[in-house]
Amino acid sequence: MQFVLPIFLFAACGREKSPDPKISNQSVTNENGEALQEWRTKRAMAQAKADAEASQPKPANTNAIDPVKATQSLNSFSDRLKAIVGDSLQNAKEIRAKAEGGDAAAQTELAASLAQQGDYAGAMEWYLKAAQQGDSKAEHALGVMYIVGQGATVDYAEAVKWFTLAANKGDVDSQYSLGVRYAKGDHVQQNFTEAVKWFSMAANQGQPDAQVSLSRRYAAGEGVQKDVVEAYKWAVVAGDYWSASSVREPLAKTMTPEQIAEAEKRAEAFKPVNTSKPH
Repeated sequence: MQFVLPIFLFAACGREKSPDPKISNQSVTNENGEALQEWRTKRAMAQAKADAEASQPKPANTNAIDPVKATQSLNSFSDRLKAIVGDSLQNAKEIRAKAEGGDAAAQTELAASLAQQGDYAGAMEWYLKAAQQGDSKAEHALGVMYIVGQGATVDYAEAVKWFTLAANKGDVDSQYSLGVRYAKGDHVQQNFTEAVKWFSMAANQGQPDAQVSLSRRYAAGEGVQKDVVEAYKWAVVAGDYWSASSVREPLAKTMTPEQIAEAEKRAEAFKPVNTSKPH
């Protein structure tokens, strides 16, 4: 563990210049002899004080590192790190024990942990066990794994099957994934009506990708009757999401101020709903 110590930088201060008359001492003495003598006296006193301070031993650097305290701090950090790692290992053991005992949520969590470690075969095994118990997160994960070919051979039909099971339980990511498949005709028969159905479900749960996609469908009249007000509403609901402005700005150029005001009114009234069902 490498520790980086703070370094403080100090800016040098400028000094006010001392008087430097460009005339003879005689003329200065005659015109302002008292002032010149006062300045010389002060300068001499200041120099004497500086010399005296320089001869005194310098105090210890208060910013210096105390090796004893540094060691104590390092030991304390190490103890905390061991405690954290120990807790994580204990949690992992408890999760595996619950998973082996048939707990679907623990099986999904264990599968996710294995996937993060690159053990996709192990992840697939535990996702399947959880999915067979109806865990929607596991069902969605299986859909993803079948699409990308992790832990299994790429199988789009299987992916759509698992996405559909999860989407019908209210899993928002599966709903959006299905919307994309049907909108593009990606290994399914292209069906804009079906795409709008799934985009609507996800959009109403607050999924920004689905909100933008639904806005596009209303703007183009794909799978739904063309409605620029509703299209603009969903683009506004998506807010600052990266692709929302690419729909919102072109739409605004085709709309009346009254239509924009109505769309913004609808957007302001929108409240996301959770339609997910218990496992």
